[in-house]
Amino acid sequence: MLIDPHANPGALSPTAFAQAIAAAGLSGAIIARAHRSDDMNTWFAALEDAGLVPFAGVELHLDRGRVVFVPDNWEAPAFAAANWGHPDAAVDSEALLAQCAEIGGALIASHPYCRELGEVMGDRVYRLRNLVGVVVKVGTGQLSWDTLAEHAATAKRAARLGSSNGQVARLGFAATVVPDEVEDEAGLVEALRAGLSFPIEFDDPTAPRDRSVPVPPRRDDGDERGPRRDDDRGPRRDGGDRGPRREGGGDRGPRREGGGDRGPRREGGGDRGPRRERGPRD
Repeated sequence: MLIDPHANPGALSPTAFAQAIAAAGLSGAIIARAHRSDDMNTWFAALEDAGLVPFAGVELHLDRGRVVFVPDNWEAPAFAAANWGHPDAAVDSEALLAQCAEIGGALIASHPYCRELGEVMGDRVYRLRNLVGVVVKVGTGQLSWDTLAEHAATAKRAARLGSSNGQVARLGFAATVVPDEVEDEAGLVEALRAGLSFPIEFDDPTAPRDRSVPVPPRRDDGDERGPRRDDDRGPRRDGGDRGPRREGGGDRGPRREGGGDRGPRREGGGDRGPRRERGPRD
């Protein structure tokens, strides 16, 4: 079964949203509206009428990045009637995550490094608890961003996922394969924890994405400056035209002991006369 684990309908109606998911070639999706988990029955009915498998969730905008919270039981009042605040208002990330832990469920991190999809979470993904999945493919961005997300998923022992990252216009660009036997949120979370999922990414045939790993040029193969040639500068000069190394100063003559032509070192002041004794201080 091919699903989008972070599908935000945005301004679409339930019916239009279901049609968009079906048109993208998906079998189902986690319905993740921004800071809203009410009236989930209406959205479930629209997807089921279109022959799709719905899963409940909620998209939460943290102070940095976004997550999808998947409840253990979406019909429980603690989730259905939860107050998640407003996505455009200042949020208390710690309070939101504590509320998720109290309700019971698991978190999916949106792509933490893809800068083409709004504000990124970055390395804060490593601090998230109850993390079951990290979106590592969204069908856009740079390979280096996906690689960083892969490292985070590995370090957190979380599933690697593909999704639209909550953007309707990108439904079907990337998705996640899960077992067909998954029927509800608990089964989905269990499959992700067991590693029974993997991300996939689709290409536009007219503009395929470059997935090659950049390889820096090697100088010994020749670059714009050409290979390094040891003979361009001639042989190494061991003395060369400068002549042999001069011991003790060479042409400057021998080192003068005791001052040389300046005469012997003057004890006690030399020509300045003997040191004058001062009288007693007052």
